[in-house]
Amino acid sequence: MNNLLISEPPLQVLPSLAVELDNVDKAIMLQQIHYWCSKSNKVKDGYRWVYNSVSNWHEQFPWISEKTIQRYLKDLERKGLLITGVYNKAVFDKTKWYRINYEALDNLGKPKGLAVPTIGIESPILNGTESPNQYHRLPETTTETNNNTSDNKSDHIQYK
Repeated sequence: MNNLLISEPPLQVLPSLAVELDNVDKAIMLQQIHYWCSKSNKVKDGYRWVYNSVSNWHEQFPWISEKTIQRYLKDLERKGLLITGVYNKAVFDKTKWYRINYEALDNLGKPKGLAVPTIGIESPILNGTESPNQYHRLPETTTETNNNTSDNKSDHIQYK
């Protein structure tokens, strides 16, 4: 049997996560952190955490260089998807602890800011599907000139 086909525990990732992160390696790393956090018994501040040094992460992701792993972890943290902390007993131990910000993950891919629909049922102004101009039409503007004159004086108001 070929050594390159699944004979060891596989790393799994949803393609949609890779698309949202624009990077399959970041998606695999985030998925793996989720996996290890779900198995972790390290609970701090009410959350499960996993800790690893960059060289330990490199053992799990041997195709990614340690510098790139560092950069990807910082990027996931900068995007708010990864939360880090240092809960080590020894002061000199700077090993980072990681957990996923699931709220930020739920919002991944959603438009930022407040989207306000202008027409339709979800409209904050209208309660239906009518057009805002359906009842309040603007006067028509044309380039035609009307040279009709009226002899009826009651049609004209004169100002002095």
